[in-house]
Amino acid sequence: MRKRTAVVADDITGANDIGGMYAKSGYVAGVFPWSETLTAADFEGLDTVVIDTDSRFDDAKTAYDKVYRATQLLQRAGGFDVYFKKTCSVFRGNIGAEFDAMQDALGVSCSMVVLGFPANGRTTLHGVHYVGGRRLDQSSFVRDPIHPTLEPELTKIIAKQSGRPGAVFPYEWYDLPLTEQKAKLDALRRENAYIVFDVRDQADLHGLAVLLQDETCLCGSSAIGQELPLVWGTGEGENPSPVHPVHDGTGTLLLAGSLTPQTNGQVEYLLSTGMTAAKLDTLTLFDPESRRAQTQALTELAVRETGNGSPALLYTEKDPERVRATKEAGYARGMSDEEVGRLVSETLAEIARGTLEQTGGRKLVVAGGDTSATVSRRLGVRKMVILDEIEPGVPTMYGYGDLGEMLLVLKSGSFGSERFLEKAAHALCELQKGEK
Repeated sequence: MRKRTAVVADDITGANDIGGMYAKSGYVAGVFPWSETLTAADFEGLDTVVIDTDSRFDDAKTAYDKVYRATQLLQRAGGFDVYFKKTCSVFRGNIGAEFDAMQDALGVSCSMVVLGFPANGRTTLHGVHYVGGRRLDQSSFVRDPIHPTLEPELTKIIAKQSGRPGAVFPYEWYDLPLTEQKAKLDALRRENAYIVFDVRDQADLHGLAVLLQDETCLCGSSAIGQELPLVWGTGEGENPSPVHPVHDGTGTLLLAGSLTPQTNGQVEYLLSTGMTAAKLDTLTLFDPESRRAQTQALTELAVRETGNGSPALLYTEKDPERVRATKEAGYARGMSDEEVGRLVSETLAEIARGTLEQTGGRKLVVAGGDTSATVSRRLGVRKMVILDEIEPGVPTMYGYGDLGEMLLVLKSGSFGSERFLEKAAHALCELQKGEK
């Protein structure tokens, strides 16, 4: 039986990621920024509703309150069979607080946590999480500037933030008959608030979808969202807002605000192709006059190139020494890492808005979760309908904002192959022609 799912995500790229998983199976998925004014009417015609609370960088209490209120709003809207607390696939953010908030709002005592995302190199073995075969505490995410990941055991991460008990459902139990798996799950459920499931590969995810198909509260990465519809029954829905050409004649604007190795490699690849590109000098952003001058210069470059029908890439400083110097310049002004990052993202968002306003262009690719959220806010995006997946976890989207309808790709910094940005720009051009 097909089921309707309500998702609360902690950032915009994760929201789009999980919406895309359901959309691949024919479920009509829509993504909304968190707002107290959302109603059941906004969700009409959607099989999967995703609310982005943009809470990953909030303090724990603020994050809890947002998720609690968003979950209650979805309950009042009615019609949902499953609630899903979407998190980062390496557990960055307010994991315990947000898990607790959904539990409390729903009045449930135990949630199922599936974090593995094999297609993007995330696996879980005996409760220890791995990225590309390396333990989480030995991966590149240890150097994350905002949320360094220093603990590989998922139950410990949850317990540190939540205080509620958790247990691991190990992969050795997957060979047991389904009735025995359910018996072991019920035994764990009686004494734990969170049950973390091992994930080695896609076959494990499918088996978990069978085991967990009737659960009310799921938590974790988007990956199991690809398998659940295959168990429930694939959808036959049609996009409630048909895609049509939103603009002709302009090139795609690409913004890279992430410092992850994946995004850095994607930028380097685009530079090697000869695409017109310019780097945002982050050290100039602390002086209002220098920031204004650089913003104007980069906007003029982007307007010139995209207005002539060519793509253009704007990317942030990625040299480690320059990044360090930028942070230190912020510290000297009493700014935190989050505030420095926000200044960079806001500058890119200002350039994006100025470029699209001047050219009439409506095709935008953004790499980086915080940058994507900031750009979306600056463009007044109030709803996105998921279209087609480009690569695992990253779909194209049809957005509705202050500038009208637009075509978007908002990518987590740590997702995608080396050629992803090039593929994303091509995908939007094909959609602009009305091709899917």
